[in-house]
Amino acid sequence: MALSTITVTVDAVNYAFTADSLQQDAVRLLAPSSTLVEPRALTLRRVYPKKSGSYPGNARNSMKLSWADTYADESVTPIIMEVTASRRADTDAAEFLLCRKLLAAIIADSETDGFWASLSL
Repeated sequence: MALSTITVTVDAVNYAFTADSLQQDAVRLLAPSSTLVEPRALTLRRVYPKKSGSYPGNARNSMKLSWADTYADESVTPIIMEVTASRRADTDAAEFLLCRKLLAAIIADSETDGFWASLSL
């Protein structure tokens, strides 16, 4: 995995996550605002498919965002959000991209604000 930077724009602000540590199947990237006191990291992991007979195996990915913040009582606690994906190794790329876009849109949609803010279903 040769990923060294991911830059995203949220509400007209650019966040450039840069690689902090690299393992064979994982990379940890830090946000520009990450500090030792308030670590803010994005971790990407992958698992290659293992073929079994005629079945091509499952490819798996995960993305974890850990965003620490200091609260009024001076405690530092992270918000942790994680997304995982698993699919057959021969899944159509366009279909998989559609699923990624659907999930991103659902997470950002205002109709799910109650779910995120107060666990409403």
